[in-house]
Amino acid sequence: MKPGKKLNLFFAACAAVVLMNSSAPACTGITVKAKDGAVIHARTLEFGKDLHSRVLMVPQGYALTSSAPGGKTGLAWKAAYAVLGLDFLGKTAIADGMNEKGLAAGLFYLPSFAQYQKVTPADQDKSLAPWDVTMWVLTSFASVDEVRAALPMADGQLAARQAFQLLDSFYITKGMARSIEEGKTSYDYTQWMDACDLKNLRFYFATYDNLVPKMVDFKKLNMQGNKLLHMPITGGPFYEDVTDLVK
Repeated sequence: MKPGKKLNLFFAACAAVVLMNSSAPACTGITVKAKDGAVIHARTLEFGKDLHSRVLMVPQGYALTSSAPGGKTGLAWKAAYAVLGLDFLGKTAIADGMNEKGLAAGLFYLPSFAQYQKVTPADQDKSLAPWDVTMWVLTSFASVDEVRAALPMADGQLAARQAFQLLDSFYITKGMARSIEEGKTSYDYTQWMDACDLKNLRFYFATYDNLVPKMVDFKKLNMQGNKLLHMPITGGPFYEDVTDLVK
């Protein structure tokens, strides 16, 4: 993996506990590639309260500790690589930055887009707070490939749900995007969204008229048939009746 590859990590639900009562953010991250091969990782940070950020440099060998639920101590490690970036709220944490190997990472505050497993007492010394993930990544790994090898991968179904949650950020309702051509007004809107699970061969989709995701299991279809197969994408339940769960 070439230096300068960008890794975006969610800074979400748990972080909201620290940064509560702030207005909705609208951060943007970009990558610019120069003709000489240089890669520039850049971003903006918008937030409803001053994060009092400073430039922070973490040297090789520096001892770091993450926080765990209940104010307890989580994962402890030493920096294998030096890191330079911006901190926030006086924390020994990196909101956005890079390490000496050319790996860049940034925290993006996306409330309700992430879920976290419950930390048991047995896992406390291995737990990592969401706002410490970027520091752990940049001080521990030299490339995106190394990060991918170290992080536990979500199963396909969970990953598909996360994909739809991300796509929701780009969802366009009728009336939001209008164009006029030859005196006629037309409206662009999100007609459907899909996600392909390439490992488990499952095809997920949701439509404008029904945002409840549907799934087609490719492996269960007759791939040796002599005719085309079709299925309408409209219809189906528009909601789940959970009245019986009210107690």
